[in-house]
Amino acid sequence: MNRSRLPNDTSVLSVVRSRNDARLPGVGGVLRREYEGKVYEVRVLKEGFSFQGRRYTSLSTIARDITGTIWNGFLFFGLAKYPAKAVKRDQKKKAS
Repeated sequence: MNRSRLPNDTSVLSVVRSRNDARLPGVGGVLRREYEGKVYEVRVLKEGFSFQGRRYTSLSTIARDITGTIWNGFLFFGLAKYPAKAVKRDQKKKAS
């Protein structure tokens, strides 16, 4: 079982930190992301997230389910900036 997905019973949600993260909209808010021509919506819950009828503890897991690759969920949904070090590294590669 993937530990990032929550069971339907929400009584076991003590590990979720998302509700305290200032980058997220309030409970009931919706995150939208277009990826490969399709719009995906994730609802913010009191403890976790809801995506396509399933509960998750991690935006990264949702991003991986959408793309098939590993993503930082906050970056994928546009809630965080790309790390400055990575930007500089990418710019150096392009300049070479």
